[in-house]
Amino acid sequence: MIIVYFLFFIIFLFFIQYILNINKDKNNCKIIKYYKNLPKPVIIIDILHNRIADYNDDAENLFNLNIEYVKNLSIFDNFDDYLAIKNNIRDSIEGDFITQNIMLKNSLYSIHYTIIRENNKKFLCILFDDISNKFDYLKNLGIFSSIIEESPDGIILAKYIDYNKSPIIIYMNKTLEEITGYNRFDVIQKPLNSLFEMNVDEKTLQNIEKNIYSLRPSTLDYQYINKFGEINWVVTDIIPVNNINISNSLKVLDKMNILKKIEGYNNIDNLGIDIFISIHQKDITDVKHYENSSKSFISRLQNTLKEKITFHENIVRSIISILNTNVNNTMIINDVLKIIGELFNADRCYIFKLYEKKDYLYMDYLYEWVEEGITPEINNPTLSNISFSDVGAYDLYANLISNRISKIIVSDIKDPALKFTLDAQNIKSMIACPIFKEEKLVGYIGIDDCTNEDRNWDTQVELVLRKVSDSLSNFIH
Repeated sequence: MIIVYFLFFIIFLFFIQYILNINKDKNNCKIIKYYKNLPKPVIIIDILHNRIADYNDDAENLFNLNIEYVKNLSIFDNFDDYLAIKNNIRDSIEGDFITQNIMLKNSLYSIHYTIIRENNKKFLCILFDDISNKFDYLKNLGIFSSIIEESPDGIILAKYIDYNKSPIIIYMNKTLEEITGYNRFDVIQKPLNSLFEMNVDEKTLQNIEKNIYSLRPSTLDYQYINKFGEINWVVTDIIPVNNINISNSLKVLDKMNILKKIEGYNNIDNLGIDIFISIHQKDITDVKHYENSSKSFISRLQNTLKEKITFHENIVRSIISILNTNVNNTMIINDVLKIIGELFNADRCYIFKLYEKKDYLYMDYLYEWVEEGITPEINNPTLSNISFSDVGAYDLYANLISNRISKIIVSDIKDPALKFTLDAQNIKSMIACPIFKEEKLVGYIGIDDCTNEDRNWDTQVELVLRKVSDSLSNFIH
């Protein structure tokens, strides 16, 4: 009888264990079914045999799984990733998810995994979330942020909390720290005018506040006293950022397929954006110093030129007055040539008479003044009764008959005859102005420099020669 009772008890225990196992299997089936119904790709892995035990439809589509039970783990590009996951869950609690990012199918996935226990078996449940698009978006956002942070312009972003008060600073890049001397963390969450009210004069502060509150783009340049008391010149662009221009900018990003990567993003125009103020500030102290120095230099130069022009005009008036005395003699002409020669620090000043003979234009050396130490050419027979073609002076001839002033650097002359003629007179550079009488070319006045081949015959020389040449026509016969 005892044996019968003992057998009955053993059978009863097996029956209870059977019932418990059935219930446990049902419960575990419910757990697996729960995970498989999640709206993400889910794979259940038999940890003991390192095989896929089950998966849902999303996982089947993602990894192209097409058999009831997959016998390998080819879903992992790198088997070491699986081993690392397996090692991470060794001491984990069932139901607690661990998250990490891995590369699968050349995309970045965020995987969430936990332990499922069934009888004496352990299963690994993995949920897959493709975050490549989100990662690309964050990377693009990081690029934009880096451009702003590393910009050579100081940038502030402020937000209106109360439109009757100054906007609150929510961002300031490191360049603006260098311009203002203030640490960004000292000014963030403070009113925007705190960067200006003690650092600019009252009129500038009013202009800045007026432009900020007007919500219109504007540009100002002014003196700014930084935190250390140094005075700088800055130029500031004030740019309001509201729903309209943010919406337009987002539409541009949308065309770049950036916003479409944000889960849940639908309508740009309904984002409920507040109004911000963007301020771009650049230190232009060096530019201002240069500008002021340039203005001062230009002013001095203009005064010098004005004085020089006035001096030359007085000289010209004196020369013309002398020439209009109706006293026609060589001494007067020589005095005039001396005045012109000394005025422009020349070595030789002279007048050639021009006349026609046998359909050619000839010239005679008529008057001359020379600086001390310079050889006179007034009695040089080779400079009288010669044609322009005799000495190869074709360009000089063309300029004179066209009433143009000629400037000649002897070293640049190509014609050997003309170069020889001028070298013989030790001429390095020269200028010649035509003399007309009743619209007829009758001569020219010239100035030589016998020492400087790079002589710059400026416009003042031209102006003086032009004005004097009109009166010289009366002395050419």
